[in-house]
Amino acid sequence: MLSEYKNFTLLTGSPIPAWHVIVDDVEERHAVAFRINDETVSLMKPSTSVDRTTQPDRYDGFQQAISAFDDARSRSRVVHPAQLRPKPNTRVHWVKPAGRRVSEADIEPIQQFFSRPVVEMSVNDPYLLDYERLYHRLSNYIRLGAAKEKLEKVLVYTRDAQAMKHDRTEQNRAIDALKNQFSALQITVNRATHSQAHDRWIEIVRDDRSKARLYIGRGLDFIRADGTVQETYLVLEEIGL
Repeated sequence: MLSEYKNFTLLTGSPIPAWHVIVDDVEERHAVAFRINDETVSLMKPSTSVDRTTQPDRYDGFQQAISAFDDARSRSRVVHPAQLRPKPNTRVHWVKPAGRRVSEADIEPIQQFFSRPVVEMSVNDPYLLDYERLYHRLSNYIRLGAAKEKLEKVLVYTRDAQAMKHDRTEQNRAIDALKNQFSALQITVNRATHSQAHDRWIEIVRDDRSKARLYIGRGLDFIRADGTVQETYLVLEEIGL
């Protein structure tokens, strides 16, 4: 896409500015800035939670958004098209939305990822805050990892529910249920109170000590509680020994 749009520049940097989209920064009467509040932002469809500045009463806020963008741009670097190509031993899969009920075991890239015996498994998803995501969704991945009866250890990295203004009691209940369900495994859940991590991934160590990582764009809950599927990308990366 970058090669097709000559006037389009993609930058990478951290942290991102507080305002995320700026429209028409030349003509004051049309100026508007947007701030997207969703945990997961999809470029495929409009967000349901958006703040916006409007002219004339909030034009000062728009100017602040411009300043934040300029500051972020000065601390960013350009991403070139070649950098966006998949690395060797990496495959990218698009998962289409589906209204029918499916499970993680029905998704072909996930089947491939767990096709060989797994002895260790690490899960990173900062949004495993409730029973549905931390117990129901994660259980399905652990079950796939344990299918060859070699899995011994599961490490989970997420955020502390209370720090994210969620119910920590529910998160504790989900952790207890997970450990009871898989009592033969060593399961450790690490909860961070302050973290800017956003990537969602699962890393496995196989019985031959080779490693692989599965990046899940929308996170573990791209399959909803009712089994329907939200559109996402899955990236399978072979890390090696």
